[in-house]
Amino acid sequence: MTNFGLETNNDHYVFKTSHSLDHKFSENHEDIINKCHIYCVVDCPRITFIPNTLKYEIINNQLFFTVEMNYRFKGKIKSVSIFDSFVVHNNKVRVEIDEFPHTDIIIKDENNQFITSKTAIEIAYLLGIEDITTMKVLYVGKGTGIKKKKNALERADGHEKIGKISLDWGARHPDRSILVGFFDFPPIIKPITIVDFSDPTRVHGEENEKRIRKISSFEMSLREQTLMIEMALIRYFQPEYNTQVKNDLPEKDSVSLRKCYEYDITAILVKFWTEDETSKKFKYSLYSDSVEKSSKHNISIELVDPQVRKGIYSFGGNNIAPHGTIRRNKKKK
Repeated sequence: MTNFGLETNNDHYVFKTSHSLDHKFSENHEDIINKCHIYCVVDCPRITFIPNTLKYEIINNQLFFTVEMNYRFKGKIKSVSIFDSFVVHNNKVRVEIDEFPHTDIIIKDENNQFITSKTAIEIAYLLGIEDITTMKVLYVGKGTGIKKKKNALERADGHEKIGKISLDWGARHPDRSILVGFFDFPPIIKPITIVDFSDPTRVHGEENEKRIRKISSFEMSLREQTLMIEMALIRYFQPEYNTQVKNDLPEKDSVSLRKCYEYDITAILVKFWTEDETSKKFKYSLYSDSVEKSSKHNISIELVDPQVRKGIYSFGGNNIAPHGTIRRNKKKK
C-alpha cells in the first residue's frame, strides 16, 4: 500500500525581547521576522546590563565595547564580563544601555536618532551561556500580529497577547523574563511517499491508484500549513498559555488538519530546531512541562490508528513510528 506524509522544518529563527519588537534590527533579523510564520513566547532568566560598566571605542566603523551583565539563576546572581564588537555605519554613533530593565545596547546616530540595538539574549547566544539560552515554551502562535502585518488590528492583537503573558509571568516569577522567538518555514511542495510492498494487492489496487492520482495534485495554502504547524507545536509542547489542542489533536474537519485527511496524509513530521548547523555552540534549548530540553525537537504525529489501518510508519505489519509519536486520544467507551 502507498502511504503519504508531510514533513517540514523551520529555515531560520531569532529571539527578541518583547519590548523591542518595534526596534529596527539587522537586515537578516528583519527578514526573518517579516517572514515569520510561527512565534513562541518563552521564559528565560531576567538579564540586566550594568549601565555604568559600558565602555566603547569606534575604530574604522568597528564598534568595540565592554560591559558587565548580571542575571539570577536558581536563586544566585551571576555576573558575566563581555567584550564584543560589530560594524557600524560611521564613527559618529553613540552607544548606551536602554532604560530599565537594561536589556538592550542602543546605537544612535549623531542626531540622537535610534539606529539599532543589540540584546543581552543575542550576546548570551553567541557566548553559549546555557543558563540563559535554556528556555521554557509558554505560548505558540501564528506569525500574524507581531511585526509586519496585514492591518493594525492584527498587530495590536499580537502585542496584546504577548503583553498579557509578560505581565502575568513577570508577576509570578520576578527573576524571570520573556522573549519572543520568530520562525519561518518553507512551503510544503510535495508530500513524502512510501510504499509498503508487504501486501502487493493493495499496492496495485484501484483504490491505491486513485489515491496516488489525487496526491499528484497536492496543494496546501500558506495559511493551512501555518495552522498545521502551530497545531503540532502546541500539541507537542502543551504550553501553559495555550488553551486549545494542547491535550488532543483537533477534529478531522478542522482547518489545521482538513487538507491532511483530504489527501489521506497519515503522518506529519515537524523539525523544530534552534541550533546553528555550522556550530553546536550557537543554540537555544527549548523545553516545557511535558518535553525535555533540546535544541532539536522532531515532532511526529500519526493521524491514523495503526491498529485500525496501516500508515506511513507501517512496514510488513510492524509500526516503526519514532518514540514519542503523538496520536489522537482514544475515546473512552
